Amino acid sequence: MAFCIIGLSQLNKGDFHLLRQLADNLAALYRTVSGGGWYWFEEYVTYCNAALPQAMLLSYKVLGKKAYLHIGLESLNFLSERLLRDGRLILVGNHGWWHKGQDPAVFDQQPVDAAHLVNAHLEAYKLTGQTDHYLRAQKCFSWFEGENNLGLSLLDPNSGGCFDGLTAENINKNQGAESLLAYLEANLSLSEADAKKQEATG
Repeated sequence: MAFCIIGLSQLNKGDFHLLRQLADNLAALYRTVSGGGWYWFEEYVTYCNAALPQAMLLSYKVLGKKAYLHIGLESLNFLSERLLRDGRLILVGNHGWWHKGQDPAVFDQQPVDAAHLVNAHLEAYKLTGQTDHYLRAQKCFSWFEGENNLGLSLLDPNSGGCFDGLTAENINKNQGAESLLAYLEANLSLSEADAKKQEATG
């Protein structure tokens, strides 16, 4: 649902009935599960997580329903406040994920998760003007460059590629297309936001 919403939100015009239906369904899931310190759409957090709050933020951007904005910001803050610790991003690991009432697994961490956090925080920044979201986007992007709990860069200066993630011991040396595209998308989004910010400040 979230990825469909993100795609539909990019249409310049048209009938947004499907987008509204999907956004309402996602919001209903959130209202059913969230509460008691757990502000999420399901009782577990797996991968591409920030796509969910990003979808809610984009739904608000297109349709203007304040409930979407509230859910988007609340869920994004819940996620990033848990993952941005000790001045660095520690993503949810795929060896166990993060279940309600438990601590998140730490490894393995995937580039696509960092990229979605960058994009979600940049969308929140555009909608609210709150600098904290811009700073969080920068911090999430720094995960690629070595500001992670292993202190290792995911970027290969020789190939120009992006490694596939962090394991408990080292970098996953594979360089898949998903990882490279995640890095390039996050880099482009942040670069565009930087340019607009500089224009606004003169």
